[in-house]
Amino acid sequence: MPAGHGLHSRTRDLFARPFRKKGYIPLTTYLRTYKIGDYVDIKVNGTVHKGIPHKFYHGRTGRVWNVGHRIIKKRIHVRVEHLQPSRCTEEFQ
Repeated sequence: MPAGHGLHSRTRDLFARPFRKKGYIPLTTYLRTYKIGDYVDIKVNGTVHKGIPHKFYHGRTGRVWNVGHRIIKKRIHVRVEHLQPSRCTEEFQ
């Protein structure tokens, strides 16, 4: 049988949680506030299946563009569980 070509194909190891990091998601993930223009790293959390971006975006860095009621040209919609604040601008500060 040929391999499937779905959205989550070949992501068994890619979306797996690291060693000793399985289980509940820390509350700081949900309590962190992002502002428009902040840099974030897209790192898929395998425990939350809703709002997962495509595997192409895993490990990429992007900017927050949609907060609240502001509507701009659509880019990529991702849930907060799959984001981390990026460290790409630490050297500039």
